[in-house]
Amino acid sequence: MVELTFKNSEGETQTLNVEAGRALYILGPNGSGKSTLLLQWARGKKNIKLIPGNRDVMFPESAVSMTAKQAVDEIQNEWNWVSSEQSRTTSGHHNGQHWLKAMLYRLKAREDFANAEYVRQDQEGNEDLKKKLLEEIPLKLVNETFSAASLPITFRWDKDSVLKVDKIGVDGSYDFNEMSDGERAAFIVATQTILAEEGNAILVDEPERHLHRAISAPLLSHLRELRPDLAWVVATHDVSLPRADPLGSVLLLYGKEQNGWRSEFIADVWQLAPAVSEAIYGARERVIFVEGETSSLDLPIYSAVYANCTVLAAGSCRDVVNAASGLSSMAQLHHMEARGLVDHDNLPNADQLIAKGVYPIPFYAIESVYYHPDVIDAIRQLSGSEASLENLCASACGVISEGDMKRLAKDAAYKAFAARISSGVPSFADFDVEAQHLGVTANPSQIYEEKLAQFEELVAQGNWLGIIESFKIKSLKSPKRISDDLAYKCPEAYETVVRKRLVQDPELLERVRGMLPQPF
Repeated sequence: MVELTFKNSEGETQTLNVEAGRALYILGPNGSGKSTLLLQWARGKKNIKLIPGNRDVMFPESAVSMTAKQAVDEIQNEWNWVSSEQSRTTSGHHNGQHWLKAMLYRLKAREDFANAEYVRQDQEGNEDLKKKLLEEIPLKLVNETFSAASLPITFRWDKDSVLKVDKIGVDGSYDFNEMSDGERAAFIVATQTILAEEGNAILVDEPERHLHRAISAPLLSHLRELRPDLAWVVATHDVSLPRADPLGSVLLLYGKEQNGWRSEFIADVWQLAPAVSEAIYGARERVIFVEGETSSLDLPIYSAVYANCTVLAAGSCRDVVNAASGLSSMAQLHHMEARGLVDHDNLPNADQLIAKGVYPIPFYAIESVYYHPDVIDAIRQLSGSEASLENLCASACGVISEGDMKRLAKDAAYKAFAARISSGVPSFADFDVEAQHLGVTANPSQIYEEKLAQFEELVAQGNWLGIIESFKIKSLKSPKRISDDLAYKCPEAYETVVRKRLVQDPELLERVRGMLPQPF
């Protein structure tokens, strides 16, 4: 946790605490003192890393060109500049190419150290430590971050310690300093975060200055998941950034006065705006609304699969339909296309939904993707488990009890019953006051018996894929059995590995993409 203090307009000291893994967003118009406040917080504190928004992102060269002594001196120079009273009003160090050279040196030095340590652990036969070192190679983490932000770039060092870039759609490699300003800015934020000391705070000033929100939001989100030990402060004009972070808090700055700042602290970010207005504020041209809440762990799956779209959680199935229809009906206000995705869970009116631009996924719920046989098999190979995919699926089916089947058959029957009733209710325009019968029929007992018989047959056949397509598996013991068999301590740990693997493994991502509708 980092403690941040500032003076309000009456000269009284205000204190804000930002816990590790959480973010504080500083919002305000130009001239409200956002950058000045960040500098004040960073001044004289070695546990706070400031990434100024007005930093020059021109790297003079792509090769490591500093000595170790020069790099160490440059780190001290940076700290001296931040601590200076003139740091806000002079270009000085934060626009200096020496600092950027030092960052490149530190990245290469950290990688060289990791490689040397890997050799030592290999000689000592420490397989677990070798695996951990491979997962934490700095440049590998930078590449994963770019992938998570949908930046089609990978980095590598050549034999002369020159940082090379490979970009999808561009033939051949080119030097690192030939990237665009935005790509270099993303590299600086990612590298600073990856190299930060444990427990530090990262202060980012105006990430949107060089980065579109469609890049900056997933970039920061991935880095925060990568480094949960860090606290974050982000000063921005982009109100959509805090809206995408339901656990964040906001400090609104209205202006800097003689005694301090006129400000307002807001703890509940989610109250700032509904999903549709969030889309209008600065999303990509294609928007997909999905079921669930902004904090849902289903969102990373959707965001990875639909990387060229903005994915927004809208609530219930009805909310998704309303959000997609509402945004589409306001086409004169924006240039976006809206679609929706909803869980299958026995929807009887799929054709009607598709006609409205809302597509059911082929699973009872999106969480089933975590436990699709193809995904299980990919993680099985990654973990080195000797269990076969067939045995894993059979084991998942084997722990389903008769009580589980009855309970989940009732759950499926209820949703099917409710959906049939709901789909039969006419709109106001179609409502006929003279009608004696609306044609809404549904037999709860019959629906339940059909669902139970289906579930029993799937379990008897060991048809795990059929089960995740038709029934809610979250409350079963099956996810824990799968995670146990793959040597993960709990389903949540297994699901975390799946999310990370989607970023690292294009083949797995493509398989998951093939499981879900492509609404555009």
